[in-house]
Amino acid sequence: MAPKSQRGVNWKPQEDEALCKGWVSISEDGAIGTNQSNNSFWLRVYQKFLENDPGMSGAGVQSLQAIASRFKIINQQCFLWKACMTKANARHVSGSNLEDVVSTHFLQC
Repeated sequence: MAPKSQRGVNWKPQEDEALCKGWVSISEDGAIGTNQSNNSFWLRVYQKFLENDPGMSGAGVQSLQAIASRFKIINQQCFLWKACMTKANARHVSGSNLEDVVSTHFLQC
């Protein structure tokens, strides 16, 4: 019988925020830029992730592999959001505001 895969710890909104802040900080670092390996990049993001939320420790802390996987999910959702906003803004009626655009077009996406 194959061993059952173990599911990781659920992500909290504060962890998602810490991950995104870490990714932005490292990806926009012009001193290093693209001159780093994938492993080096994610290790640096992981370190920033831990710095951005020092309250995360103990058995519930996310692993290095978990943050890369989680960011992939967040990134996909951001692309979907951007596509929906682009489509909604293309239908923008003169005089309407962001709330109007979201309520009439974005939610149909």
